[in-house]
Amino acid sequence: GSTGEAASEASAAETPEAAGVVIKLSFRGGGSSQFYTALKEALNEAAGAAEAAGAAADSPRAAPDAREQARAQAQRAGGGISTIVRTAHATERARDVTLQSGFADLEALTAAADEMVGLAEHIATQLHSPAAAKLRRAAAGSESDAASAARVDAFRQYLLDLGIDSPVTKDSAGAVFHEELARELCDYLENYVSQRGGTVALVDAYCLYNRAREFSLVYPSDFVQACRRFEALGLSLRLREYPSGLLAIEDPATASDAQIAERIGAYVQSFGPVTANDVAALEDCPLTLAEERLGLCERAGLICRDESVE
Repeated sequence: GSTGEAASEASAAETPEAAGVVIKLSFRGGGSSQFYTALKEALNEAAGAAEAAGAAADSPRAAPDAREQARAQAQRAGGGISTIVRTAHATERARDVTLQSGFADLEALTAAADEMVGLAEHIATQLHSPAAAKLRRAAAGSESDAASAARVDAFRQYLLDLGIDSPVTKDSAGAVFHEELARELCDYLENYVSQRGGTVALVDAYCLYNRAREFSLVYPSDFVQACRRFEALGLSLRLREYPSGLLAIEDPATASDAQIAERIGAYVQSFGPVTANDVAALEDCPLTLAEERLGLCERAGLICRDESVE
């Protein structure tokens, strides 16, 4: 009798219903330790809830609603994996809401940027119009006209500094690309050159101008060819090549040889002997350009070079 009962129990344990369902989990992206901790807590809660439900069912004084509450608690506690899945879904939904909000803000920003670019192009067109040129020529007239022309030039320079003015390209200018580029360069660099003593090294001007163009960059060869057209087009700037081969953009009105020599002579009279480093600091210019200015004064016989140890 006992042998038959053991055999029947063994055969019942081998059935799929008794064995239960086997689930295999793979953690290729990590997270196994967190899952194990959550699963262990869920099983402990389920075991505690099952014991409480069993005690409530065995007690004759347990009310039906108490048994229902214990059973619901056991069901909730027993869902360890489902709890993790629900949490993951909730996190994903929150992430989707955040992304949708972020993309909505990005679309609004893009629309505003398009409007700002359009406005800047419209203002730039107005500033290049004949009326604006006439207003700038009126600077020699009344004080109010001169102030208005100064404000127009200042605002024009602000637009160029922001890099949002429509740059000249080969596609838009075609065969007259270098001429149009020369005019744009003169408009952009005129105030900057005058603020730097009338002379700016070509390399510095190239870097400054390309930074303002942002993504529509200009090749060095095109930049040099455009600068060589300054004088032919009657613009206010010129490209100068010094004996050492240094190329610089100059404003003849403020950086003539006579003016440079006068400034260097004033430095020598005020401070005594000066070096190229001293001139670079006083003129706020690169060292190579300071050496060229000293050489210019030396060739003119205005100063002499002391190459001794003293």
